[in-house]
Amino acid sequence: MTDTNNKPQSWKQKVVKADNIWSQIQEALKVHGLELPKTPRCPDMRLILKNISGQTMIFKNPGDHSSKAETIPSSGEKTAAMIMLLGNSIGEQRWAARELCKKYNLLNEGLSPELIQAIADRNEPLVKEAYGPAPFEEQASRLVNFTWRAMDRSDLIEPEGNDVCAYGARAPEKEQAVRTEFAIMVQGTGTNPEFIENEGIVIAISEDWQTKEVSSRPIVPSVAKEFYGKHYESMPIAKVNPEGLVHNIQLGEDQIIHIDPPKEWAEEMNIA
Repeated sequence: MTDTNNKPQSWKQKVVKADNIWSQIQEALKVHGLELPKTPRCPDMRLILKNISGQTMIFKNPGDHSSKAETIPSSGEKTAAMIMLLGNSIGEQRWAARELCKKYNLLNEGLSPELIQAIADRNEPLVKEAYGPAPFEEQASRLVNFTWRAMDRSDLIEPEGNDVCAYGARAPEKEQAVRTEFAIMVQGTGTNPEFIENEGIVIAISEDWQTKEVSSRPIVPSVAKEFYGKHYESMPIAKVNPEGLVHNIQLGEDQIIHIDPPKEWAEEMNIA
C-alpha cells in the first residue's frame, strides 16, 4: 500500500480493547441492576512452567491466535508459561504432561529452552497451547484433586510437580464470560449491505485472588468451546461495532439489554 506521495506504508491491524468492551457491558447491566451471569467451565489439565533460565523466553503460541509473540521473563512476579495439553480427556492430558516432563527434564529445568525450541519449530504435538506470562505460585495453587471417571474405573488426578514445574486439573468453575459478535457489513456493487456471519470472540473476566484486580482475556471460539463445552451455546452475547462500541447484550432468548449507539453508527446500521 502506498500514500499519495508514493511512500510505502504498512498495513495496520485493527485492535479492539477487551477492557473497553467489558466496561460498557458492566455499566449497561448496572443500570438495570444486573450482573453478567457466570458460565460453567469444563475441568482440564494445565502444565505450569517457571522460567528459571536467566533469560527471557519468546515464542509464538502454537494455537496461532495472535500475531504477537508470548514473552516469559525470568524475573518479576510473572515468570511462568501455561501449557494446554493434547488429549480428549483429563487422563490423556495427564499422560501428555508426564511425557513432556520426561522428554524435556521439566521437573528440574522448568520452562526449558529445548521445549521452547520445539514449540517454535512446531515439533511438539503434545503442546496444544502455550501462553503467558503468569504468576507460578498463584496458578499452581489452582490445581486440585479431581476424580476422572473413565469407562471402566475412577481415577483420582492429584496435582504433581515442584516449585518450577506443576501440572494437574483445574476444578470445574464458573466465570463471567461473554461472546462478542462484531457487527460488520459488506456491500457489493449496487447491493444492500450484508452482515458477515461470525462467532466473534469470547471475553472472559477474572479477578486476582490477592489484589482483587479485574482483568479480561480474549478466547477464540475453537478454544472457548473446549473450555465451556455445552455451555458455550448459552453464553451471553454482546453485539459490538468495529470501533468497539457495544450495541446490545443478550442474556437469554427473551432478555436483551439495548445500549443507545452513537447517531452515526445507528444511521449506518439502519437501527436508528
